[in-house]
Amino acid sequence: MIGKTKLLRGGHQCFASFGFVILLATLMAAPFVAKADGGIILTKETQGPFVITIFAPAEISRGLPADLTLMVQRRDTDEIVMDAAVDLTFVPPVGLRTKLNESICGPRNSSMDSPGQSFQVRATRSQAANKLLYGASVLFPVTGDWQMQAVVRQGGEVASVACALAVGMPSRRVAGLWPYLALPAFVIVLFGMNLWLRLQSARVLYGLTNQPTQQ
Repeated sequence: MIGKTKLLRGGHQCFASFGFVILLATLMAAPFVAKADGGIILTKETQGPFVITIFAPAEISRGLPADLTLMVQRRDTDEIVMDAAVDLTFVPPVGLRTKLNESICGPRNSSMDSPGQSFQVRATRSQAANKLLYGASVLFPVTGDWQMQAVVRQGGEVASVACALAVGMPSRRVAGLWPYLALPAFVIVLFGMNLWLRLQSARVLYGLTNQPTQQ
């Protein structure tokens, strides 16, 4: 009976340790996943009555949606402006020449039909995950250094900021992350094998200690 109790107690401790290892592995992978999906500040400028901050993905790829967001604040109070109209204008790279055989995969918008022309989109709070920001999902039809201009209007007040957007070829981001994602899984597998071996050894030991003694 005592041996069985020790076996169960050891099993509970092993499973508790296993849960801790899973949590640790998740925490190990989280920073890399967050880095892959996170954004960067393209520019933060004070123009007129506003402070305008523009965020963009760390990588912007041709033919893939890029979620661009803006934060608009009052210059004098730092209060976030919630009722502005925000328009984004995108100018293609200088000297753009689209190759006839250059195919574009993925969803399309009006910019895909005229890759050599400027286009404009409206950024709204409904399109942003963070409702304190103004967001827009944009498809860039070609690679190169695009120019972006954001115009903010509130009442009779208007301000604009401009910045550059580097658009590249679609990268294999998941392939680049596989070492970081595989490491926690590898740790979990190793610990699971160790747990299984320990439980098997405990069962064998329990069986030996409870065999009837021969007279």
